[in-house]
Amino acid sequence: MAKRIHAVILNSDARSSGEIAHLLEGFRSGRPALLSAAQLGDLTAIVDSGPVAYGCDCGVSTSPMIARVITERFGLGYHPGHVRKLLPRIGFSV
Repeated sequence: MAKRIHAVILNSDARSSGEIAHLLEGFRSGRPALLSAAQLGDLTAIVDSGPVAYGCDCGVSTSPMIARVITERFGLGYHPGHVRKLLPRIGFSV
């Protein structure tokens, strides 16, 4: 209960949710990651091999294309906007 009250006070001080989460251990901002570390490794290999190797006709991977690959390969739904945030975590740029 004390952490919740502290969070309310920090929020009233115009702190961002990320700052509040950082200040209060155990609180996370955002949703937990859906892809495991092993799945991220597989996705890295897939993206690194290029879209042609995965059966696409174009030479450039797009966020919607990678979102579709995640759904087909891992059974998880990722919005293309979230894929754009995920790519730098696995060593790629948008």
